[in-house]
Amino acid sequence: MLGEVVGYGMLAKSFSTEFGKSCIWIEDLYIKEAFRGRGIGSAFFNLVEEKYPRSVLRLEVEEDNERAIKVYRKNGFEVLPYMEMKK
Repeated sequence: MLGEVVGYGMLAKSFSTEFGKSCIWIEDLYIKEAFRGRGIGSAFFNLVEEKYPRSVLRLEVEEDNERAIKVYRKNGFEVLPYMEMKK
């Protein structure tokens, strides 16, 4: 029997010509409020890095999501120096 669901993560794999290697997009990472602050986000990133050791990891985050940004920075993510566009 599985334990209680505490959240979810969704990944998308592609190839980055910018970085010259596979790219793992972290499309979604959600942890239920009651389980935040327990290291689950960091454990998720560790698992992704173990599974895709030679890949660049990318994600997007809203600027006002300070708590998430703190977790991402703690896990080695940094802000890219350019603007992203869409149509």
